[in-house]
Formats: sequence, structure tokens, C-alpha cells
Amino acid sequence: MSHYVGRFAPSPTGHLHAGSLACLLASYLDAKAHRGTWIIRVEDIDPPREPDWAAEDQLETIEAFKLHSDRPILRQSTRYDAYQEALDLLIGKGLAYGCACTRKSIEAACEAAGLPQGVYPGTCRHGTGGAPIRAWRFLVDDGVVSFTDRLQGTFKQDVLRE
Repeated sequence: MSHYVGRFAPSPTGHLHAGSLACLLASYLDAKAHRGTWIIRVEDIDPPREPDWAAEDQLETIEAFKLHSDRPILRQSTRYDAYQEALDLLIGKGLAYGCACTRKSIEAACEAAGLPQGVYPGTCRHGTGGAPIRAWRFLVDDGVVSFTDRLQGTFKQDVLRE
């Protein structure tokens, strides 16, 4: 086995549709082509949108295709402690910071600064001024980040500005 881990992470909001099944099969085949591990992680963290039957229905559909997770099936709703630990680690290393901005305030700041809509203007990068934290953001360095996708080729972006 390689270190490659592929995963399928359905949100249990209804029956699996054709697009989900295509992603399921692609992730499974990609993991197996890399002699890696394939896991299923149920994204059950939005209870108001999740009918009681949906998660089990989706898992039964996956089972009908004879595809099996190489590890026990994970459910996001049981992993809050692990996510908090990871967030605490990022905050402790200075790699994440709290943000008090609303979508509306970000939109207004972008307009005022002449930035494209959707670009976070860095308002809370040095603190929230005591305002309540609404989100956690990654601290990104100035400059271009680059990676190569096997199908799409090289991708470059100045994350701080774009």
C-alpha cells in the first residue's frame, strides 16, 4: 500500500445522484490505481438538511456497487474533538486567525479597496478588536502558490490578492 488516501464524502441530504456516483467511482478507482487506501467519510454535519434515512440509504447504494471502505466509515459528526485539536494546533502555530467579518462587510471592503468580489481584504488579520469571531482563516504568505494537477497542469495563484 502507498501513502495515497482517496475518499468519498457524501452529504446525506437525499439519494445519491448520478454525479455523486461518478465521483464515488472515480475516487475509488484513483485510490486503487495508486495502490492506496480508499475511505468513506459521511458529511453529516448539517442536521436540518439531512433526512433520517439518507445516510443509510447512501451507504446501501455504495454497498450495492460492491465498493467497500478500506477503513471503518467515518462520520463527521463524531469527529468534532479531532477538528478542534487541529484548529488549536494551527492557531498555536500562528497559521490561523479569527475573523469577525460578515459577507456583507467583506463585500463592502472589497468595493472600497477596488478588490475583486470574494477576495478577503485582510480586515481581521491583526485582530478583531474584540468583535466576536465568525470564522477562522488561514494566514497566507505574500506571493504565488503553485501546484501541478495531473489533468489540468500547473495552477498558480497569489492567494493573498486573488
